[in-house]
Amino acid sequence: SSDKYTGRVTAAPVEVPGGFDEGILDISQTLASAPANGQYYVQGEQVVYQIVMENKGNLDLFGIDVNGRMLGGTGTINSEIHTLDVLKKGEVYEFTYTHTVTDGDAAFGSITNEVSATAGDQYGFRYNAKSGSIKVPTNTPIYSVKVATDLVNHPKFHPDFFIEDETLQFETVVTNQSDM
Repeated sequence: SSDKYTGRVTAAPVEVPGGFDEGILDISQTLASAPANGQYYVQGEQVVYQIVMENKGNLDLFGIDVNGRMLGGTGTINSEIHTLDVLKKGEVYEFTYTHTVTDGDAAFGSITNEVSATAGDQYGFRYNAKSGSIKVPTNTPIYSVKVATDLVNHPKFHPDFFIEDETLQFETVVTNQSDM
C-alpha cells in the first residue's frame, strides 16, 4: 500500500477577456515518520504527516484553511491544522502536521488521517480539496502474566487424598510475560 494520497478539485472555468480563469487546488499528504519499533506506534509517540498544497490553476487563491479529520481511540476529531493567506498560481506550499498517540489511539489499533483544504478566488468562488486517508497501526503494550500453582506436600495418612485437619502447602509462581 502507498503512503501518499492526493485529492484534486477543479471549479468551472470563468470566462474573462482573453481566455478563461480557472482555480485548481491540489492537496496531498505523506507519512513523514515511522514507529520507533518499526511495526506500530505506541502511546506518546508522534506521527508526522507531510502536507503539500499546490495551486495548479491560473488564479491566486486566498484564505486557505487546512483541516484534519482523524479517526482514532477518541473517535473522529475534526480540527483546523493550518491556515495560509495566499497561494499564488503555480505555487507549492508544504508543512508538517504532528499527532501524539494517545492511550485511546493505541488501544484502538490504528489512526486514520485525511486532510482537506478550502480556498477562495477573486471572483468569490470557493474551492475544496481533500486528500486520501492514511492509516497507521497503533498498539498497546501487551500486559500478560502466567500464574502457576503447585502442591508441595503430600497427604500424611492416605497416599491419594488429604483428610480433615491436614495442611495443604502450595507454591505459586507469577511470571511476567508482557513486553514491558
